[in-house]
Amino acid sequence: MIRAIKRLETTSLTHLGLHDISGVRSKFKDILEDNFPNTYLTSHFTPDGIESIQEISRSLQSIGGSYFGMLQGRWPLHLLTEVELPSHVFESDVVHCRLQGNREGNWRFTPSGYERGECGWFELQFFLPVELAQKMAPHWGRPDMVAQTKSEYFSFISMSGCIGGIWRNIKIQLDREWLSRYLHENRD
Repeated sequence: MIRAIKRLETTSLTHLGLHDISGVRSKFKDILEDNFPNTYLTSHFTPDGIESIQEISRSLQSIGGSYFGMLQGRWPLHLLTEVELPSHVFESDVVHCRLQGNREGNWRFTPSGYERGECGWFELQFFLPVELAQKMAPHWGRPDMVAQTKSEYFSFISMSGCIGGIWRNIKIQLDREWLSRYLHENRD
């Protein structure tokens, strides 16, 4: 989606689009809210512009949930899921999770006790804040240091959002037993 947004430039607009910015905004809003055919956009957008807008729309439609949280009470995070969070997993206000990430800054919390494809599975995906990426960078390739950094900086997220139709304030907590198993399995 970010790539598609970055590709939107004045060359994405037709002559009419360049002179009717309110019309561009209106069509852009319409396409993001509903599924209009490409012909709806041709008056204001070039083929490249239409392709970018359709890609943005598809990306936004694949988001099943959007939540805001504070990592360790210090770093704000925007967490996304492809599906709604399963309410039965959140019967308690504290949910223990695994934490996985990569060097590119793509991270996710997944529920302990559930595997991909099971009824309680979810992924809360987020981009790592720059300050934390800098703290992680020197430790890649050293499982013990990665685990220690996770324990120190990722022990919990206080999160708010609608789960099962009810506005909830919950805590996503790093599963220390999972972290210990990770360390044990990755010893040199």
